[in-house]
Amino acid sequence: MTGFQIIAIFAAFLVMNALQERSFKERALEIKGRLAVPEPLFRLGRLSLVFAWLLSIVQAAGADLRFVAPCRFCETAALLLFYAGFAVAAASYRFLGDANKIGLPEERTVLVTGGIYRFMRNPLYTGLFLIDIASCLYTLNPLTLVLTLTAMAVYHRIVKAEEDFLAARFGAEYESYKRRVRRYFFF
Repeated sequence: MTGFQIIAIFAAFLVMNALQERSFKERALEIKGRLAVPEPLFRLGRLSLVFAWLLSIVQAAGADLRFVAPCRFCETAALLLFYAGFAVAAASYRFLGDANKIGLPEERTVLVTGGIYRFMRNPLYTGLFLIDIASCLYTLNPLTLVLTLTAMAVYHRIVKAEEDFLAARFGAEYESYKRRVRRYFFF
């Protein structure tokens, strides 16, 4: 049952992305902004994330990629983190709405501080990180760990660049928000 649930979570994430992209296109909204980091670094982060997730999907489909004996605790924790990561990312999409971009928006935007953004400044990245950690626990594979650490390092750098952008764009309003709300929920 766990394998099916994990595949369903990834499928739901892809559907959520596709629906948002379609909605943006139908309303002639731009989904891409200016990249916050150099393009090769952005691609490295994205590919690392995708391949870490693909390893989880392959294992969920029946291939055993583990380098150590299966761990019931790890599998249960992974499933909970997959669900939590998807829920946090979905809430991020919901409350960020049209301000959700790949990169930094060129057009005028508003600072989103409601909904899940009351609890963490970067819920989309937090959700992605939770799914990455779940992938590590589920596959128990060193390649997944390396891919996850690479993706998390790149995305953390993107977060810091986005925070600099928000501080420049929103000034005191963002600085006040930053003092009240943590970057990734717990830290």
